[in-house]
Amino acid sequence: MIGSKDYDGRNQSQSGTWERMLCSDHEAMLHDYEDYSIKFLRGFKLTPAERSTGYFVRKGVETTALIRFACSVLWRYHTSIQIEASKVELPEWEADLRAVTFDGDMTRAPDVIIGAHDQHLYSSNRYAYPPSRSEFDSRFVWQTVIHGVIFLVKLDRRPYPLAGQIVLVAGGDVVGYVKAVGQDEFTGVGQIVKRMAATHPLRPASARN
Repeated sequence: MIGSKDYDGRNQSQSGTWERMLCSDHEAMLHDYEDYSIKFLRGFKLTPAERSTGYFVRKGVETTALIRFACSVLWRYHTSIQIEASKVELPEWEADLRAVTFDGDMTRAPDVIIGAHDQHLYSSNRYAYPPSRSEFDSRFVWQTVIHGVIFLVKLDRRPYPLAGQIVLVAGGDVVGYVKAVGQDEFTGVGQIVKRMAATHPLRPASARN
């Protein structure tokens, strides 16, 4: 079920905001790394020690797959015509994201930082945040949360400051941060649920009949 704080109604989907069919060749380009990333997300769980220290490490992870997955999510939203994807406009990065998504050209991949929600309000498989623009260390990023895992994709040509930024490196282990999440972070969820009470598909309130 997909809802929005900006629009009344709700959509139901098994494929998120993606409404296009890819040809078999392009679909095959996504299959392996998307399948790997989904399995990684579904199996991800923080330990008490990781919650305490504020970071986590996962050894032997195909980080290239996670980077391509994060880029593919942004590319799909950018190219989608669905109303819930309308705010994800990335024209200057579309070619780079497409090259990473389909060709695996990691020389054009943006920096990706990974993190995890530490919260006890909702099961991690009960909610997801679509891409939203934010800032991290004074750089523009697009944040997506899936299964409690946070992807921060830096679509900002300026490099991060050298001090202590840990980004996913193709072929390396996963080192991520843990974000403690309280009730205040989910205040917008209540607004979304109220707007989802309207059973028609998502559309601006002014367009209702």
